[in-house]
Amino acid sequence: PPAQLDFSDVPKAVVEGEPQPFEVRVLDDAGNLVTDGSPKVTLQLASGKGKLGGTLEAIAENGVARFPEVTYNGVDPFTVKAVSKGLPSNTVADPIPVVTPQGQPASVESAQALDTMARARDTMALLKPTGPAASAAMKLEATPPASGIEAGKPFTVKVAYKDKDGGLAPGADQKVSAKFVAADGTEVPLSGRTTVSPLDGVATFKDLQLPKGVSLVGGKLLLTAPGLVGSAINVTEDGCETEEVKAGPPAQLDFSDVPKAVVEGEPQPFEVRVLDDAGNLVTDGSPKVTLQLASGKGKLGGTLEAIAENGVARFPEVTYNGVDPFTVKAVSKG
Repeated sequence: PPAQLDFSDVPKAVVEGEPQPFEVRVLDDAGNLVTDGSPKVTLQLASGKGKLGGTLEAIAENGVARFPEVTYNGVDPFTVKAVSKGLPSNTVADPIPVVTPQGQPASVESAQALDTMARARDTMALLKPTGPAASAAMKLEATPPASGIEAGKPFTVKVAYKDKDGGLAPGADQKVSAKFVAADGTEVPLSGRTTVSPLDGVATFKDLQLPKGVSLVGGKLLLTAPGLVGSAINVTEDGCETEEVKAGPPAQLDFSDVPKAVVEGEPQPFEVRVLDDAGNLVTDGSPKVTLQLASGKGKLGGTLEAIAENGVARFPEVTYNGVDPFTVKAVSKG
């Protein structure tokens, strides 16, 4: 049973008032993730003179409560605690320092908390999420249920998030949705939780079920997530087999990797994906994508053109020379 809370994603530094993600996991006494149940988890200010805001409540899905946009208005280092009914609270181990948008410590106390950083750009580097990025995921790969898919019987499906080299992408955060389409193209009602979040690169659908008496042969279970190549489980007379979901023609561009803050003149990576109308990644073709300054008084430079490979255009070194906030737009012919 649930016995403790644990912070699994905490920013190393924050810009005052700028949203940052936090993540809390529900564990048992032995430290194992508890995926059953949907407890509510709340974040509270444990120490600090400022004010905590943004996303402060979340329901744990598959044992993980995600807080995508937590803000702190204050200049001193602070700590946050997670609380949930019936469980002991847990506070982050180290005070979180606050920096200005330019990367400077916001107070003497924050400067002391950043004692291992000699320059502001080191701080800005910490603002960028570490470890595998969500954008590393390129496609979904479903594993058919061992007992197959039968009308009227519950089944479980696991979906792995794979990177461009076929390895697991544990940092992926796109939710995956499931629906069943019969051989004649009509959608068959699917009971159970049909949209789930991944955990360490794998999303698990538990106790999905299709109505009794429905003919499933020739139909398929479609598993899709925004910006990724989807996966389908085809139901045949001999069992189940998987295949990639074929995307439609290119219809839109989507930024999948954008820095939260930049140091003036320092290169930062951007990433743009080519999607169809349904949001599936379009891996065919090699369109050229260009980045342009949409707003801001400075100048955009560096890598501003890229050819999309497997649906992704990567801009490894984009610079901005200016001190005001700015926005960037992606354009491609057609």
